[in-house]
Amino acid sequence: INRKTRVWTIPAERTKNGHEHQVTLSPVAIGLLKAAYALAGDSPFVFPDKKDGTSPMNQGTLSQAVKRNLDTFEVDPFTPHDLRRTASTMTRGFASEKCVEKVLNHVPPKLQRTYDRHDHMTEKRQASEPWAMKLVMIIAGHSATVAVVPAAPP
Repeated sequence: INRKTRVWTIPAERTKNGHEHQVTLSPVAIGLLKAAYALAGDSPFVFPDKKDGTSPMNQGTLSQAVKRNLDTFEVDPFTPHDLRRTASTMTRGFASEKCVEKVLNHVPPKLQRTYDRHDHMTEKRQASEPWAMKLVMIIAGHSATVAVVPAAPP
């Protein structure tokens, strides 16, 4: 995470599609990360394992926490992965479909991968900042709540 450029680079070996992914971080995200760093103490991880902080938080921890707290959220059951769908749906109002695909780290068709080398960082930042402000408004109670968009039934 580069706080100066406000970019989180996820290495290829950590992504589902095997491609490095650069996530633009809004000022809101940077503020939340600063708070997480402070809570992490001396750990080299932003979200350390709660035992001793020498390893990252387990991949299933967030899903377990969501499941445990569904009653307090007062929403229909969801998983953390459903939040990608929600973000994509909400972002459609102020970002192009291509930009949303880049934000989600979807692999474009072969022709596009071959010829379009633009990183879309400016567009991704333009999408992430209004999204972050929308979330702040929702949390503060200044806007209608947003329903999490669950996966379609099988």
